[in-house]
Amino acid sequence: MIFRLTRILAGLWWGGMTALSFVAVPVIFGSAQDHTEAGRIAAQIFSAQSVWAMGLAFLIWLLAQMDALSKGRRVGKALWLVIILTLISHWGIAPLIVSARSTGGNLALWHGVGSALIFATWLSAGWVNWRLSSRQSVFS
Repeated sequence: MIFRLTRILAGLWWGGMTALSFVAVPVIFGSAQDHTEAGRIAAQIFSAQSVWAMGLAFLIWLLAQMDALSKGRRVGKALWLVIILTLISHWGIAPLIVSARSTGGNLALWHGVGSALIFATWLSAGWVNWRLSSRQSVFS
């Protein structure tokens, strides 16, 4: 039961990240007349995504620990990697993007670093989802 819930949460987490990062944000920028406003909306989306990504990663980790068969140390490490990457992105890089935008700093650099962190988080979430798709591969 717990294992199924863990797989469902991991699938929803990765699917939500995919929809927001690779569909919603590009549509916002493609349809907005004002790219500054589109950037503010995208920042709010990524902020919300960061909060629920950390929460879901921690919840999935807790559920994996509760599962009596759990030997998934590799999954646990990947989940902690996601939490760390999200913390760095949300509280480290996002303020630098806002600061660079308002002060004329190197926006391209910080935007690139932020995008790379979001992509790394997405890859890590996908890896966790893939590992959880087969009980044998997770618990070996």
